Amino acid sequence: MGGGIAICIASGHSLTQEDVDYCRGKGRVYVVNDTHMLCPWADVLYGADAQWWDYHEGVTYFKGERWTCTELTALKYNINHIPYKAQEKWSNSPNWIATGGNSGFQIVNLAEIQGATKIILLGYDMGFTNKKHFFGDHPTVINTTSRYEQWIKRFNDAKPFIKAEVINCTPNSNLTCFPMMDLRDAI
Repeated sequence: MGGGIAICIASGHSLTQEDVDYCRGKGRVYVVNDTHMLCPWADVLYGADAQWWDYHEGVTYFKGERWTCTELTALKYNINHIPYKAQEKWSNSPNWIATGGNSGFQIVNLAEIQGATKIILLGYDMGFTNKKHFFGDHPTVINTTSRYEQWIKRFNDAKPFIKAEVINCTPNSNLTCFPMMDLRDAI
C-alpha cells in the first residue's frame, strides 16, 4: 500500500479504453464494479452491492485485491471487507470508510486510507446522457438508480476532510469540487 498515486476509475460514459490503458503502471489502480472489464490488470476491484457480486459470482477470476463494505458478501466470496459508516462525511481511519452513497466515492476513501497522497479520478461523469455507463446500463436484476446530485453533494461535503490531493481527469464532469486536469498532465 503506502503513499503515492492512486487512480480511481469509475464507469462514467466518458471512460475510454485508451485512457484506462494509459494508467497502467502509473500508480495503484482502483476500479469500481464492471470497470474491471476494461482494466483486468487493476490492483483493486471494489463493489459495495451484494447483488452485483452475486450476479458476477464474486469475480473470482480477478487477480488483484477484491474489496467490499458488505460483510456477508465478503465472507461468501472471500473478499476483503472494510466496514462503513453511512452517516459520516469521510473517514481518515483505516478501520472503516464513509459511503457517499456510491462505490466511486468509496474507492476514493479506500485509496486515501490505504495511503494515497494523490488521487486521480477517471470516469466520474456524475450525470445522465443517453449512455449512463461506458458499458450501458447494468442488467435489470442489478440495475440501481444513479443519484448524481446527491453523490456530488457528498463529495462536496467530504472535500474539507480529504487529505490527499484529488484531481478529476474526467472530461466534462459534473463533479467540480476538485481541480480538473487532462489525464496526461495529471500523471
